[in-house]
Amino acid sequence: MTTSRIGLRASLVLLAGLLLDEGDARAQQDARAAADPIVQMVASPHTACLRRASGRVECWGTFFRGALGPGSPTVLAAPTVVADVGPALDVSVSMSGGCAVQRDGQLICWGHGEVLPRAPAPPAPAAPPAAATSPFTLQITPPTPVADVSDAIDVGSGYSATCVVRREGTVACWGMNPSITGRPDAALAPVAGVRDAVEVAVGTSFACARQRNGGVVCWGSNESGQLGDGATTSRSDARPVRGLRGARALAVASSSACAVLADRTVWCWGAGGAGQLGADVAPPGRSAAAAVPGLARVVDLVALTAGYCARTDDGAVSCWGANDEGQLGTGPEPRTRTTPAAVPGVSGARSLGGGGMLACAPTATGVLCWGRHSVGAAVRVEGLGDVAELAAGDGFTCARQQSGGVVCWGANQHGQLGDGTFDARPRPTAVAGLDDAVAIAAAGRRVCAIRRVRDVVCWGSDVRGHPDAARPRRVQRLDRATSISVGRDEGCAVRDDGSLWCWSMEEHVYEPGDPLPRHEAERVDTAASIVEVALLSDTRAVRRRDGSVSALDGEPAIGLTDARRIAGGGGIVCAVRASGRLSCLRASSSHATFDVEGATDALAVDLEGSRACVVGRSGRVRCWGEGHLGGESEERVPADEARVRHRRCRRGDRSHGDCTLMLGLRSAEVSGVSDAVGIALGAQHACVLHRAGGVSCWGNGAVGQLGDGVIATVASRYGGIRAE
Repeated sequence: MTTSRIGLRASLVLLAGLLLDEGDARAQQDARAAADPIVQMVASPHTACLRRASGRVECWGTFFRGALGPGSPTVLAAPTVVADVGPALDVSVSMSGGCAVQRDGQLICWGHGEVLPRAPAPPAPAAPPAAATSPFTLQITPPTPVADVSDAIDVGSGYSATCVVRREGTVACWGMNPSITGRPDAALAPVAGVRDAVEVAVGTSFACARQRNGGVVCWGSNESGQLGDGATTSRSDARPVRGLRGARALAVASSSACAVLADRTVWCWGAGGAGQLGADVAPPGRSAAAAVPGLARVVDLVALTAGYCARTDDGAVSCWGANDEGQLGTGPEPRTRTTPAAVPGVSGARSLGGGGMLACAPTATGVLCWGRHSVGAAVRVEGLGDVAELAAGDGFTCARQQSGGVVCWGANQHGQLGDGTFDARPRPTAVAGLDDAVAIAAAGRRVCAIRRVRDVVCWGSDVRGHPDAARPRRVQRLDRATSISVGRDEGCAVRDDGSLWCWSMEEHVYEPGDPLPRHEAERVDTAASIVEVALLSDTRAVRRRDGSVSALDGEPAIGLTDARRIAGGGGIVCAVRASGRLSCLRASSSHATFDVEGATDALAVDLEGSRACVVGRSGRVRCWGEGHLGGESEERVPADEARVRHRRCRRGDRSHGDCTLMLGLRSAEVSGVSDAVGIALGAQHACVLHRAGGVSCWGNGAVGQLGDGVIATVASRYGGIRAE
């Protein structure tokens, strides 16, 4: 939730001598990438990894703290070298972590949960003790060698299971997925019926191995015919796939599988309800392999959750199957595709990678990706170089330019982009008729701006469907505004006399003929000493001229007399202090403040729901809270319970979300960002303002809020990753 105050940009340019030159950093990155090109890419719903020719492994996305090594961050916004891994021959990732095969045959894995095999479980006692631990107890594992595996040649990861091909051609699996492992525990166990294997791929509840002679064998669940043995009976021992000879590559989706044959055609089997077999196949599926019509000269294949993408020898890429998140790269429709279709804009692809809802193809000019962009890589918003301020809401972002213009991008079903339409825009689009803005603020699906003449205009979802809701409208009875904040259902502005004025922005469904409601501001304070306001879920927090912070008409926070900037989210307000410390409190129920751990050089802060990020004077960004960037809703806590939690927090009990947010517990530095001067958090994404006026965004880009030209449907340059 953003709050804006005129004059902030002037204080930011003072950091010029402290921050890394962004252009030099990018040039150095390009030179390194050209000397060490990408040869493999893999992805899961939340993380992605690449392997370079040297064997170096780099990952990005969202991780549990420490999963990539001691003290490693939870949010990596750019590809980051995984310490203690490499040189690698193969890499695989899943929802719980990843594994890499080293050149010496050692297998190294990392992540959370059953990343490493357990010792075989002893026979269960007749009466197990009451304190026995669950086999699903979460554990965090940094990159660690897998015991008893020193001869690996390939690895595959899937839903709660990992399988490794050993030099002798056998396959062993482990994890909490007995359909694949054949065991009730997470012990490493060989798979019966597999010999001469060279590649393994793992699905949701089954797995397949490609053999040296070109055959493929599968085992596990078989309700959709995904074992390809002509039946639908599940098996713990591997059986050959019928009708398949000469396989040269293998890809396994959730409940289906495909192989590239020696003649470079693709054959598939298993579930086909989403078109993933390249044909219209009725449930339960197809239990024998058959060719995908119209697909030839294939040299690379990658599986998505319920679909596939294939690269041909001319560098083109075609996809088919489910398209609910735009993972086919061909546009939002159709939702399923039974025949392969070329991904527009992709040519000269050098390899192909992906998984889940995301596919990527390294090309001569960079890495192009399509689908659900939720793995965290920071994306540069092209065409922006003079931005003075950012604001973000649910699925969209706005930027105020030095010239006074405002551009917005992302979701627009409620007119929140202000361009006079209700069409989503994946690239910055000018707000209609606004060229003299001096401050902006946004929340939910609403945006407001202070103009140079000091009046206020707003646009967005207060009248859903009314054509004029998608254009700036003046707030009545308000002038001489100096600071502004937008909440979920109201806006507030501070006038130059220190008074606070607010207006309703509650949503109404427009019916043809209805008049457009006016934004009418009313004064809500009793003492004219306010310089800034932050709208919370349950109150209005204000910063006063003496540097104090409180709920409106509430008691000032204890010991807080030097606040220079405030921001609020949920029920929490945080203040950047003159010393650089960051202090937070629950404004509606307590005036006790808590210093955020590790935040001693704060420049700017933003909060959204139960998440927060702070920009340091060094230009680096740290984030913390529930999920860091999106997904979870804030817990509603009664005032009495909040007071109890405050007392517990002060006594050292830091188990609840309020304390985590106010203290900055488990904060993580966002890698790849070193020159930030501002930040804006949306519901599931974040954007930073660079010192030179550029903007980069990361998080969920499904509706275009990353500004990279993507609405979860078409290929786009993936920021921070360069090929040759």
